[in-house]
Amino acid sequence: MTRFMTATLLMLAALTSLTTESGATNLLGNGDFERVTKSGKAEGWKMPRGPFQLKKEGGNHYLRVSVDELTNRFVRPQVEIPLTERKPFITLKADRRLSNVKRKGGFGGAGIRLRFNDKNGKAVANSDTDWLIGDAGWKTLSMTVPVPDEAAEVWVLPGLYAATGQADFDNLSLIPSDHPQLPKGARVTWGEEPLETVSPLRQQICLNGLWKFM
Repeated sequence: MTRFMTATLLMLAALTSLTTESGATNLLGNGDFERVTKSGKAEGWKMPRGPFQLKKEGGNHYLRVSVDELTNRFVRPQVEIPLTERKPFITLKADRRLSNVKRKGGFGGAGIRLRFNDKNGKAVANSDTDWLIGDAGWKTLSMTVPVPDEAAEVWVLPGLYAATGQADFDNLSLIPSDHPQLPKGARVTWGEEPLETVSPLRQQICLNGLWKFM
């Protein structure tokens, strides 16, 4: 009986992690890295031995990617997620921290890539966050991108691209939506667009603002 209750509680915990506070579906079930296997790896993530580690601070787990010498262009673990819920947009959110990140060349740093694959596993699109360098404490990043029509799955790839140093990631979420998420404080105002003064000689309207095409 005790064993059955334990298994049930673990299952409920896994299901709960797939729903955000707002009720939206989070496709990334272990983005907080709190479900850890017996071998010490994050459940659901492909994390071969190397520069990937699960760290713990104050009881909280997070992912650390650390590169001293650049031997691979893109150093990252990955999680592969089937796109069972078809929506035109998807929003990635994550917490990121940097330490002594230096790019090798004109482009690179610490960030996250979304790789969209078709049903045959072939990449059809990549969407990247910004790639930061230097030092920075924990900050939340957010990116909303369109989902390609032919995409059957998405890979989430946090790591270091063409860079050395140390990058930490935590609280990753991937939420499908019907509309792109607006920046904090912005609001949609269909039908409230400002009008310029209209005269018989010069009839103009202002096109500034967010437009919806039917």
